[in-house]
Amino acid sequence: MAAQPTFLQRLGLVVRPTRIQVLLTVFVALAVLTLSQSDAILKRFGITQAGLNVSGTQFHDRFDGILKSPIAGQMALITFWASVGLVAYLVCWAVYNMLIELRNEMTIEALYTNRGKAHAPAVALLIKAVAAIGLGLIIASLWYGISFWMALSATAAPLSSVAQISAALIAVVGFAVQLYALLVFIQLTFTPWYRAQTFTGA
Repeated sequence: MAAQPTFLQRLGLVVRPTRIQVLLTVFVALAVLTLSQSDAILKRFGITQAGLNVSGTQFHDRFDGILKSPIAGQMALITFWASVGLVAYLVCWAVYNMLIELRNEMTIEALYTNRGKAHAPAVALLIKAVAAIGLGLIIASLWYGISFWMALSATAAPLSSVAQISAALIAVVGFAVQLYALLVFIQLTFTPWYRAQTFTGA
């Protein structure tokens, strides 16, 4: 029988990125930064500012027409109520799981004496609270980070020197790291990673 992972090992399994996560975050960072510098990139292909203005006007006209359509209004209404339902579901799910956890805790403590305190609801709540604080800080700093990486990539838009290429790579990697940190804290906040049973059979 394999030994159950320790608390730090379980934390490492969540924090350590997989290849898919690395590729996904780098791809998203590269796509966002590329779109943010689309004007400079298009100019390098010989597309003039007048052409960009005409295409932008046409795009906005079509987009405004879609937004003013009855279908868009219905979709916005459906999305709003779906979001409300999702929040209500998450609240009910959290309360229900807390009640189940308290019931299981009382039952198991009545049957076993060597279980220890690692799975106590108070400890789980403390872990979740710390992770939620970290998630809040990541979200609060997200916009400032995006602004910084976009500004750094703007200085590297021509990619005509080693310094500019290095700045572009730093912007992509830095933004990818910030996105991955957001993903990690979402996992730490909303998944029961601190339980050894979560990694059984992994």
